[in-house]
Amino acid sequence: RTADYLWMLIFGALSILVMAAVPSLWSPFNGISLISMIVYVWSREFPNEIINIYDLVYLKSFYLPWATLALDLIFGNLLMADILGMVAGHLYYFLAVLHPLAGGNFNFHTPLLVYPFQYTSLGCNVIHQLELYSQEEAIVLVELNQQQ
Repeated sequence: RTADYLWMLIFGALSILVMAAVPSLWSPFNGISLISMIVYVWSREFPNEIINIYDLVYLKSFYLPWATLALDLIFGNLLMADILGMVAGHLYYFLAVLHPLAGGNFNFHTPLLVYPFQYTSLGCNVIHQLELYSQEEAIVLVELNQQQ
């Protein structure tokens, strides 16, 4: 699932950049939006986890993005970065999870182009150049790498 996580980050970064191209949504630093997107997707994947905020409030992780948005409002931070991240996270979660579960025809899978990068980013000597592998070949490469 490393490649899936990398694809989520790539998709999220590109989505946030496209949304930030709109002048009213522009932000000089989009790292907060990317973090907000990761929190949103995580909260949808694990909706029943109990979260403790400042040792004062306990809530389910499903509500964590909204709680961080409320905390930013209380602390006087700008809300646009969190909202962009939540929109990008919702777009990814809808395309990757909800739409296929609802029987949609469009499958939003991790492209095979991303799989070679998961090995090189971890410092493994399995793949030194960008090549396209089938999913079965990628699984064999992972198994070979784990045996070494």
